[in-house]
Amino acid sequence: CIQQYAKLVSGKECYAKYGTLLNEIMSYILAGKHPNLFVHDNGLVYSSGHEKAITWMNSTIDGKPIVPRSGYIVEFNALWYNALKTLELGIYKDINQVTVGNNEINNNLYELSQKIYNQWFVDFEYPVTLKETTLFSSVTFLTGTLI
Repeated sequence: CIQQYAKLVSGKECYAKYGTLLNEIMSYILAGKHPNLFVHDNGLVYSSGHEKAITWMNSTIDGKPIVPRSGYIVEFNALWYNALKTLELGIYKDINQVTVGNNEINNNLYELSQKIYNQWFVDFEYPVTLKETTLFSSVTFLTGTLI
């Protein structure tokens, strides 16, 4: 929703409305403060679902997950990557000229998203540059369908 809002109004206007919240969420995750979501050195987020159901596959018996999902859960990482690229290419890109510290933030987001990109797409070859790609466009390109 925020990505689409930024496209509609502008990254600068979107940042004015949601920038503080977005910065707090990203800082919270990147600082390792979430109790079950960790950013590893490869840029991917990791979670443990052995004791508690944590994904849409949340069926349980006696409080334990029937299908425990742990590790680099694909839908978590898809959303994580998309959030990084949305901020880097959309919202922060529009305000870099206005706010001095955003160039450093944007470079950090780029480096982190590049690590994820290399983890997920290093084996695939197609004519899309890293700076222009998002997970959504990559999956669309690879599968020919929209998610």
